[in-house]
Parts: sequence; structure tokens; C-alpha cells
Amino acid sequence: MMKIRLPLGLRPLQYIKKFIMKDKDIVDTTPSALLPPDSVQGMTTWRPELFRKTVNLPHVDLPARNVSKDKAGNILKPHIIKLPNFPRVREIGGDSVKRVVCNPTIMDDLDSDSKDRLTSEFGAEFGQSSYDLDHSNYTQLAMLKQVLPKDIEGLTSSQIVGHITYVNLKDELLPYKSVIGEIILSTSPRAKLVVTKTNIIENKFRNLDLEILAGDPKAGFVVEVRENECRFELDFSKVYWNPRLSTEHFRVFELIKTGDKVFDVFAGIGPFAIPIAKRKKAVVVHANDLNPESHKYLVSNVKLNKIPEHKIKCYNLDGAEFIKTIVKSGLEEHYRDKKEADVHIPMNLPALATEFLPNFKGLLTDSDLVQEESFQGPMVHVYAFSNAENKEADLKQICQRNLDCDEIECMSVNFVRNVSANKDMFRISFRLPYKVLFSSSNDNEAQLAKRAKLT
Repeated sequence: MMKIRLPLGLRPLQYIKKFIMKDKDIVDTTPSALLPPDSVQGMTTWRPELFRKTVNLPHVDLPARNVSKDKAGNILKPHIIKLPNFPRVREIGGDSVKRVVCNPTIMDDLDSDSKDRLTSEFGAEFGQSSYDLDHSNYTQLAMLKQVLPKDIEGLTSSQIVGHITYVNLKDELLPYKSVIGEIILSTSPRAKLVVTKTNIIENKFRNLDLEILAGDPKAGFVVEVRENECRFELDFSKVYWNPRLSTEHFRVFELIKTGDKVFDVFAGIGPFAIPIAKRKKAVVVHANDLNPESHKYLVSNVKLNKIPEHKIKCYNLDGAEFIKTIVKSGLEEHYRDKKEADVHIPMNLPALATEFLPNFKGLLTDSDLVQEESFQGPMVHVYAFSNAENKEADLKQICQRNLDCDEIECMSVNFVRNVSANKDMFRISFRLPYKVLFSSSNDNEAQLAKRAKLT
């Protein structure tokens, strides 16, 4: 199997496939003879027999000793046929002669000097033979492109999570969903299930209602994946997991230093918390998620990765309650003990996370814990979507408004990923100001009155 070098600790298990099917985005150089038959176009019920066809292909017969890359193979390499599950080099008449099957255009593409050298120096003989092809001999891209109507945008992406391949289908693709599922299943060796969502992620637990497009339902939705040198078990139908966030998980991991304390408000099954607790020295992580299933897998993933109990604590609380209790007591301890290490608070719930920021206002009441002039606030990493024209300004304004601050110094807005045509996901990182954490009830009432006048 070809090895793929993936950035930032990613493993092939989380590799994300992309299919760009628009004619303007792809130049298809595959000879028409090697494409699936036209009869498969518009297929809405899986009929693999319609992919069968017989093709005539050129070949070059060579003494076996001359096929190697330093001989005739070096000349023929660009012209050898490349089809899945199709032997390119075949034995004929015993093992002394090899037949190299080539692309249909070899006689036009091969220059005369190369032809002469193949025949005179390496004993080549050119010919042509017929071969039977079926659905196993086409790439996933070729089959999807040939099946789907030319006037609609095809499948744009899919995600691999363990043995599950997840595809996001637009409405115009729904009539072809079972065929799309079977094509992906037949061309993906690891895939046992191909699924799509039947709802959008709007519920508080961020899970999906899934429909099986192809595969054996007995395979189930429980998978194990690897990311950033850690193992994660999860039920893909009950918890949120997105392999597109692997790089972002690693970026935040890199921000954590020895001795830091982490409060993960919306931890899920632990993509931030588990690697930090396992791989960072002298770091204590407090990881929380409201979804009981996420909390269950968070706890089991701590054990799966053999993380000592003193390094990570798991909670099943609402985010606001977690901030007002666990984060509050943790910050009080941090400032009381005058710890020099840092505090990080990831808040990865991009649809709602900024609405939880007001819970930090007046969180600490004992101003004797730390003097304002020596105060270093905890670093918040809050995630959000934006479709505004000026996304950075929009997100800064949202955070500052939720914290009743006119301006927060050194606030950074970091692009995470594109979600849709006009919608991007960002991480907004900043230190909570002293006046936010230690604001009094009178201050809060004044801010509310000010906001009321403005509205």
C-alpha cells in the first residue's frame, strides 16, 4: 500500500478524500475506451453488470529479462495502463516472455526512436488484445463522473472514520444515493459502511441521524480512530467527530506548555483533552461535555490511552455550570497559589460557544487573589462561524459584546476550515481581562442598562 505523509500527527485512518466533479475543476485525460460505458449514466439502482465492457488494448511483448525499470520498463513507464485490479504485466508462454499492457494512445505518444530502441535493443513486439472490464476496474472518480448527470455538481467530499465512510449529499444527489454508496464501498478497501446524514447538526449534543447507503449494518457505528498519537473509540451516530479538525487539534496542543492547566468546556470524546493529558508533562486537564455518550467515550478513552487519573478529570455538565463551578474553583486555586504556568480554556462549540462567554463576567469575587497590575488572564480559545464580509472584525465584536468589553487587547482570529461557500470556522484566542473576571454585580447591572439604552 502506498504510504502517504500526512501533516501534524495525522494517520491514514483520518485521511479525507476529495472529489471535485465539476468539469471546470477537472481535466479528465482518461481515454474514452477506459471509461465506464455510457449505459451507466443516470443509474439510480445499483447494477454492477452495466459496467462490463470489452476493450482492445495495445501491448508490448518482451523477454522477461528486459522488462525491468533500467531497461525497457524505463521507456514504457509513462504508457503502461493504470486501472484498478488490472494486471499490467502478464506472463505469456511460460515465464520467459512478459506482456506489458499499455494505454490505447501508446502508438501515437511513443516517439520513433523509442520504438526502434524497444525492438532492436530489447526485443519488443507490438500487438493488440481484447480484455474484459467490470466495475472493479474503474476508479471511484471515473464511476461517479460517468454515473451522475453532467448538469449537476457531483460529490464534493467524503470523510473516512474507521470503517465508516461519511458523505454529505446535496438534494440533487439524493436520487443516486444508493449507487454512490455502492461505488464508494466497492472502491474503498477499508470501508464497511457508507453513510449520510438525514439532519443538520442543530441539537445540543451535535450528533447526526445517519442513513446507511451501502454496507452491512452489522458492522455498526462504533469505530476506533487514531489522531495525534492517541487512540479514540466512539460511536459515530451518537457523538461528534470530524477528522477535518485534526490539524486544529494539534495547533492547540502545541500551545500548551509544561505545567499548564486546561479547562476543556466542550470536550466531546477528547480530541483536545486526551493528547494534552497524555503527552504534555505536569499538565492537568479538566474535560467536560454535556452529551452523556460523549462523556462515556471520554472516560473510556482516558483508560484506552492509559492516562493517570491525576492528569485528567472528566465531567458531564452544561458548559455554563462547568464554567461557574469547575473553572471558577480552578482559577481561584491558580491565583491563590500564584502559579507561574498558564491556564487555557478551549471552547469548541462553534455554533454556540460565544454565547457562553458571559459566564466569565464576575466569575471571581475575591479581588485579593491577584492585583490587577500583575494579573495575567486565562487564555480562552473560543470557536465560531462567520459569514460576514469582514469576518475578523465580526468575530472580535461578537466576543467583546458578550464580555461587555469595548476592546480586548491581543485578540487573534485564526482560520480553521471552510464549512460552506460563505461560511468559515475560526478560533478566536484572547486573555480574559481582569475587569471581566472580577467585575461586580453593580458593574454588570450598569452594562445591562447601557445595552438597554443602545437598543
